[in-house]
Formats: sequence, structure tokens, C-alpha cells
Amino acid sequence: MEKQEQPPEEQQEPQQEGQRGQKQERPEQQGQLMEQQGKKQRDQQGTGGTPAGKWKRSGKKGKKRRIAQEIMFQVGRSALLVFLVVAVVAVFMVRASLMDATETELTLESESAANQLADFFDPYVRMAKGLAVNPQIQELVKTWGA
Repeated sequence: MEKQEQPPEEQQEPQQEGQRGQKQERPEQQGQLMEQQGKKQRDQQGTGGTPAGKWKRSGKKGKKRRIAQEIMFQVGRSALLVFLVVAVVAVFMVRASLMDATETELTLESESAANQLADFFDPYVRMAKGLAVNPQIQELVKTWGA
């Protein structure tokens, strides 16, 4: 006669049927199931287990990620502030330089226009001076003027 090997007791446990025909679970499986259900419920509420609901728990990686995000936020905010200050200073410097250049250009243009007008009227002024010395013109002006 051959001896049949029987599986260990853990494997031989009969499946116990509940009232509705469902398989009953071991106590440690029930604890895990309850923990998973609680986690799902917290996730559905959007709090993620934290009072403020800002961050979800995700272990050490989540904490590192949150710290990295906070550092990036602080550094980014500082860099943006420095960038804005430099931009404002640059705009004012360029504006001042542009105003000086515009003022200089307008001054030179007005001087140039004045010189062109002087050159245009110069022959007529010389002609009037020459006529003022002529005695015939002087007599004509005396008779018409008085």
C-alpha cells in the first residue's frame, strides 16, 4: 500500500462559506482590506490624510518631492524678483539714455536749421545794407516816410 502525502494544514483548510456564499477571509486579510477601504475613502474626500488636504501621502518620495517643490518655489520666486528689479533698472537706464540722445539730436537739428536760415537771408541783408548807404535811396525814403 502506498502512502499518500497530505498537504500541510495551511493548504488543507476548507473554504468556509458565509451566509451569502462568499468566501470568508482571514483576520489579517480583513485588516488589510479595511486599511485599503479607509485609504480609498480619504482619497475620495480629497484630503489624502492631511488636515489641510494640500498634499497626498506618498511616502519618502512624496516628502522629498514636496521639499524639492518648496525649494524650487522659493528659489524661483527670488530669481523672478531679481529679474524684475534688473529689468526695471535697465528700462530706466535705457529711457534716460534715449532721452539724452533725443535732446542732443534735437539741439543739433535746430542749430542746423538756424544756420541754413542765416545762409538763406545773408544775400538779402547785404543788399539792404548796400542800399542804405546809397544817397538816392536815402532821399527816396525821406520823402515817402515823412
